Amino acid sequence: MAPPAVRSWGELQHDLLVAIMSRVGAPDLLSGGAPRTCSAWWAAARDPLAWRRVDLRDWTARTSARRAAGSGATRGSISVQDALTGDLEVAATRADGRMEAVLLPEFADEGHLMFLAER
Repeated sequence: MAPPAVRSWGELQHDLLVAIMSRVGAPDLLSGGAPRTCSAWWAAARDPLAWRRVDLRDWTARTSARRAAGSGATRGSISVQDALTGDLEVAATRADGRMEAVLLPEFADEGHLMFLAER
């Protein structure tokens, strides 16, 4: 009996990759971890359907992912309020009007809600 054929994750259908990316989580998508795997994953991570639900409640995971991606130094002097606004801007842009739910960290304020409402 022949061994089963091996397929690359990048060869999966785009819709399936989008479903996977929607479950990866915003911290990893924002840091570019999973999307850097291959061009198919990059495209799936940019698909607006992957951004329908954005969970940023675990800010520690987000800041750890940012440091791992090497972008912590460039944002070191930015307040957490401004960093969150930046992440929300990226998420809203990538969602392209299809965002259905956003879960914010405890420090988020009405300014962040207004920011999202205006998009």
